[in-house]
Amino acid sequence: MRDDPVQRGADLAWIVVSHDSAPDLRLMLPSLRRELAALAATCSWSTELVVADNASQDGSDAVVAECAPEATLVRHRRNLGFGAAINRAVERTNSRWLAFSNADLWFPPGKLAALPDVLGGLPRDVGLVGPAVCVPGGTVEGSVGNFPSLFSLIGRRVRPAASRVWLPLRKHRAGPVGWVTGACMLVRRDVFTDVGGFDEGFFLYYEDVDLAQRLARRGARAVYAPSISVVHVRPHHRRPHDAHIEPIIRHSRLTYFLRHRPAWEARCLAGLNRLEAGLQTWPSRSRAPASEPASLAP
Repeated sequence: MRDDPVQRGADLAWIVVSHDSAPDLRLMLPSLRRELAALAATCSWSTELVVADNASQDGSDAVVAECAPEATLVRHRRNLGFGAAINRAVERTNSRWLAFSNADLWFPPGKLAALPDVLGGLPRDVGLVGPAVCVPGGTVEGSVGNFPSLFSLIGRRVRPAASRVWLPLRKHRAGPVGWVTGACMLVRRDVFTDVGGFDEGFFLYYEDVDLAQRLARRGARAVYAPSISVVHVRPHHRRPHDAHIEPIIRHSRLTYFLRHRPAWEARCLAGLNRLEAGLQTWPSRSRAPASEPASLAP
């Protein structure tokens, strides 16, 4: 494991963001190293691997040292959030392409083999690429999409979950999209630095949509490339409910709307956020003892 700046001028820098992610890193890093080594062997691609660690306390640094001793570990004393951690890690690289990902991925053998051909064959105005992000079992997450509006957001929230059927990977088609999930994305270094990297006003969630929006305004398009694929071992929808995450999502969603949508949409969303927050706290208030005002209930 290295703490010095990594090699200069590589083809691809893969940056993994971790926070108390030791079990995930133990699964991810060997599979990612295998695929990066295969790219070097078959396509002569030079790669660098960076782990941006947000103040982990679970021994993640030891896992990186054991599983990827050649990786550069960028340690942060506090949890900076996803985008801010990546911005600092990018400063330690000088690759033409940058890959950003969560730590809870796994890389099946051969699923990154198309990377050089895909990236090398892109028009110059394509700056952002999204691989297929699969869940265990083979179906594909909704990992790309159109830029959100108030109406599309409401439509998605009221649509029954059963109607949002995910397709087998073979039915997905490559093509232009609005945004690409930060769970795994690839971006040209020059356009990433040109827009100033991730907006650090987003701690978590929507920083990927914001980045794609700012790139698009500079003329850098996003595309979906399902010939490249990864496995998301612990997608958000399969995790236990975490009440602490919901306020972060609401804040990030509103921040995006304040940055990129009409003012009236942002005002409406702020009202919906307050309503949603109130509804989520209602059960605990309704269970408060009769002698205690509901507003003071924990």
